[in-house]
Amino acid sequence: MQTETLRLKFAPDNRIPPMLVEEPLTSREYDVLRLLAVGLSNAEIANRLIISTATVKTHTRNIYRKLGVSNRTQAAVLALELPAHVAA
Repeated sequence: MQTETLRLKFAPDNRIPPMLVEEPLTSREYDVLRLLAVGLSNAEIANRLIISTATVKTHTRNIYRKLGVSNRTQAAVLALELPAHVAA
């Protein structure tokens, strides 16, 4: 399995330094991130992906850790800058 390092920034004025994502998102984490970025709640994401809300919360925690963010807004901003396919 090949891991690519993605250089990401989440502030257009660069006040927040670029971040490196060493561990890529899984395809399911990417699915959750994409839905999170369009404003869906955990329950709505769970219904769309046919998973439990607890699983959505687990994926969300993993996404935050991998992207180095602490909330949905930061994750959503980064999601807009991710390539179309970032899964391992």
